[in-house]
Amino acid sequence: DAAIAVSTKPATIHIVTPNGQQKCSGEYVLVGGERVHGESVWKQKKGHFRLCSSKAGTWIVANGSPKESSFEEPSNVALHCERPHRGLMPDKVSGPWSRLDGEKLVEDDTIKATTIVVKPAKLHIATPHGQQKCGGEYILVPNESANNQPLWKQMGGKYWLYSGTNGMWILGSSGAKLKNFECSRGVIYSATPHGGLMPNKVGGSWLRLDGEQFIEDADISVSV
Repeated sequence: DAAIAVSTKPATIHIVTPNGQQKCSGEYVLVGGERVHGESVWKQKKGHFRLCSSKAGTWIVANGSPKESSFEEPSNVALHCERPHRGLMPDKVSGPWSRLDGEKLVEDDTIKATTIVVKPAKLHIATPHGQQKCGGEYILVPNESANNQPLWKQMGGKYWLYSGTNGMWILGSSGAKLKNFECSRGVIYSATPHGGLMPNKVGGSWLRLDGEQFIEDADISVSV
């Protein structure tokens, strides 16, 4: 007997792409009543990208609306799953995924489409050489986000750990909060865009404000 696969439609899917096309990362929400090539569509929360099926039967992440004639043009497809989905949801297809790099797609095994996102309930910031006021414990703020990513608040302090509009993790104070985090203000930054990785998983060093300029500080750490 032929096996019948039943694939439920996730209400949300999280895209992780740390090495490039980081602007595509974050949470995607199922769009009710919208289908492309017979399959469901997810729209980036507070963004312009959509996760949907291509005409060839593969999952893609592309900018804009599927109704636009240029939607599936190679220059507009930021992420592409190489394996045909055959009706399986994006989080159930094993990949591999590719991302647009210049004018060509390059395979990237760090790209993931997943429904499971581990948001640490508590993070510890250590910054021994400067901006020590930012150090300490940060608590996850439930049911709130900043630029499509989780948000943490310093215990007993005024600082926030948030994702800036530049796609980097940032330690900012009340000024960023007043802007509803629709900014990239802060005194400590991750050196590279996170692409959906949590602050304790981002590779590379961090930058901190020292006087009027930012300097790299390899001793800044974010841990659980």
